[in-house]
Amino acid sequence: MKSSKKLLPFLLLTLFALIAFVVTNLTASRNEKVNKDRIIYPEARRMAQVDDYHSVAVKDPYRWMEDIDSDETRAWMKAQDEVTTKFARQADDFEHFKSRILEIRSYDRYSRPVRENGRLFFTITPAGTRNALLYMQASDAPEPTILIDPEKHFDNDDLKLRAWTASPNGKFVAYTIQDKQSSWRQLKIYDVDSMRDLPETLIGMHRWSGGVQWSRDNAGFFYNQYDKPDAESGLKAKVENARIKYHRLNHRQADDELVFQREDKPTWLYATRVTLDGRYLILIIADGGSVSNLVFYKDLSNSRNEFVELISEANAAYTFIGNKESTFWFQTDLNAPSRRIIAVDIDNPAPKNWRELLPAAEATLQSSKVVGDRMIARYVEDAKPLLKVFDIQGRFRNRIELPDIGSPGGIAGPQVDGNEFFYSFNSLYDPNTVYRLDMKSGESRIHYRPKLAFNPEEFETEQVFFQSKDGTRVPMFISKKKGVKTHGKAPLFMYGYGAWSWSAFPWFQPRILAWMEKGGIYALPGIRGGGEYGEAWHQAGIKVNKQNGIDDFISAAEWLVENDYTSKDRIVANGGSASGVMAGAALVQRPDLFGAGIIDIPSLDLIRFVESPSGKYLTPEYGDPAKPDEFKALYSFSPYHNLKTGTCYPPTMVMVGERDETAIPMHGYKFIAALQAAQGCDSPALLNVMWGAGHNYGTTPEQSAESWGEALAFLTRVLGRADESGFSKL
Repeated sequence: MKSSKKLLPFLLLTLFALIAFVVTNLTASRNEKVNKDRIIYPEARRMAQVDDYHSVAVKDPYRWMEDIDSDETRAWMKAQDEVTTKFARQADDFEHFKSRILEIRSYDRYSRPVRENGRLFFTITPAGTRNALLYMQASDAPEPTILIDPEKHFDNDDLKLRAWTASPNGKFVAYTIQDKQSSWRQLKIYDVDSMRDLPETLIGMHRWSGGVQWSRDNAGFFYNQYDKPDAESGLKAKVENARIKYHRLNHRQADDELVFQREDKPTWLYATRVTLDGRYLILIIADGGSVSNLVFYKDLSNSRNEFVELISEANAAYTFIGNKESTFWFQTDLNAPSRRIIAVDIDNPAPKNWRELLPAAEATLQSSKVVGDRMIARYVEDAKPLLKVFDIQGRFRNRIELPDIGSPGGIAGPQVDGNEFFYSFNSLYDPNTVYRLDMKSGESRIHYRPKLAFNPEEFETEQVFFQSKDGTRVPMFISKKKGVKTHGKAPLFMYGYGAWSWSAFPWFQPRILAWMEKGGIYALPGIRGGGEYGEAWHQAGIKVNKQNGIDDFISAAEWLVENDYTSKDRIVANGGSASGVMAGAALVQRPDLFGAGIIDIPSLDLIRFVESPSGKYLTPEYGDPAKPDEFKALYSFSPYHNLKTGTCYPPTMVMVGERDETAIPMHGYKFIAALQAAQGCDSPALLNVMWGAGHNYGTTPEQSAESWGEALAFLTRVLGRADESGFSKL
């Protein structure tokens, strides 16, 4: 008995030591398989910068990185990228992923055609190239004619053809060109008959400008112009003070007529439409990035006519889809979160006289288009797309069957005449098949299908639903290669957007196909902030409600683990652009839940984002730190501000475009510097700089493949090899 008592302390001490050993090794296990030698990061200077926001002291130790072109910032980010390149390319799979991504994306990209006066206009981007060629095919011609080949047409190899719009008579094409990765564009006019450019070049167009709107007499067009900043402004240049102008062909831009401008409203954004009958110019006005808008119109039958404020209160979203004489048709979410179509007679414009043409349904109406005497409506029914055709009285005619779960394109834009309509379809395994819809018979036929370097039949997608933290039912798509087992061991790449009312349908991504070919799984939850269930779903995940979307993202990961699709140490949190916030916040809030993180071209400092050129346009979605309640929410989930020193965060790579004018790369710089300083274990925190790139993944297909090749190779290294469930050896 006494000897047992003497042994008890020893046994307890041994047990505690064993528990400590197990816990320590569990925490470090993922680091040991990644990297036995600790990564030495380039040092990042810390400042004693503290700002006062509503009596809250907000630290910002890496403020100096906001000067992205300073010698110090550039030296630091260059050194960081060298560390990343070395780490990622040590993985056996880098060359495989790089070459495979290039192979998968090597197909001819054929745009959705537009017919004007019997002439069919479209672009083709040949496989392996980055420049789209503009074609025209006359109704009596057996083969199309190349109008613009950028490599031959432009003197500068950095110029690319961007947006284009043919005139109603098919004799001219107004097109914009972009220099490298800039958001600023020039506009030129091509004479189809003489096959040459007209002499004038218009400047001041931004990627937000949208397309031009031709007047029906073909004499010119309306366009949206900004003051182009000087070259010294760089990525800090503000984009504001838009104005609508009218350009007459063969005239100088200096002589263009100013049609509309409000100098007292520098953040107003404009979209224009000329009605099919040529009688009216419709002006849609949104303040910043707001989804609600105003609607003005101008009767073009008399040049002295002024704009009339048809909808002068931004109480909802109103999208103009067409007209018949004085009756205007709008898609709106006014008193209908799932949206409906209304008819407004401008001769009796009071809201009490508005007539409901297509009532709100249980499914969400996403977009609509008037073609001849029919309306095509794209719905989202339980997060899946659905196309229906109605007559212009709102009576159902037929349903257009879609080939898979994906996204039909072209169901928006100006009203068109005729008995045919071209639309595109994009899915995870279909980059862009173009269909021709016969409006009389309702029959769709394939107009163009690209040849692919993979077999779409090898993959499958299912839809599931899970409950979020507050009990909300959330949809999710899960895709994988057929035959891949899901008994909790497969590596899983999860992307969530949850912003700007965008519905998360699976879309074509060569990197994801390369991932799935190797046994990885892809998950796409339709989280709040998106448009899966209308405007109510959108509002439930923005501003002070943003945490709902983050909770949805986290709950999706938990569901995938609980249902044996993957495990905590094999699930990847991913978000890009506006959804970088989602992935960043989830990694910071639940570092125990994820095996790794890939955050690309993101916004991660949710207090200082308003200082960027487009920052003020993001406040309707993110919230405004100048407002106390919205600041409180932003500060609570801002990834940069919520890292805790000593916490073991998952291996993370942040990808930034060096010349990104939308999500300024300072977000990635500051977050990675803060993550490296806070990291409580050896999990790598890496910065992947895409040199010269804007708000995308590279200036060439090769650079894009290289960037994502590094990202996927990074994942195979930090997640480790699996058995037959995933990442089989080459």
